[in-house]
Amino acid sequence: CNGNDCRSAAAEAFLRKHAPETEVSSGGTSAHYQGRPAQTEMLRAAKRIGGIDLTEHQCKGISEDDLIKYTLVIAMDHHNFRELKSRMPRGHGEKLQLLLETYAPELNIADVPDPDFQQGCEEEAIRLIEVGVKALVKYEMLS
Repeated sequence: CNGNDCRSAAAEAFLRKHAPETEVSSGGTSAHYQGRPAQTEMLRAAKRIGGIDLTEHQCKGISEDDLIKYTLVIAMDHHNFRELKSRMPRGHGEKLQLLLETYAPELNIADVPDPDFQQGCEEEAIRLIEVGVKALVKYEMLS
């Protein structure tokens, strides 16, 4: 996601919950929230709806080293997908996927709504992220 203050933080927490043996990290395409905690409303929705705790999360940007290191790079929406694609080092483009479009296409929803720009969508975002992450874990056979 953009700031790593809501959607990507939740996706990271869900991956840790559903694939605890998998190395996971998250980052935003922008580092403007660097060091800040997760967004308050997203933190509440994550706990209430998804049973995940984001209180320890600290926002950070995604680095070129991250794009090289990890075997999967998951974008929450087309905007961030395009940004990541433009920054992806040569030979690493195949790792980049859209969460819902790739792993939960039956939803017919390409983008996870962004609480930074769409007030009040935190619960919907949490539900969609968990569906996408569960499908990703199953498809990629993560543990």
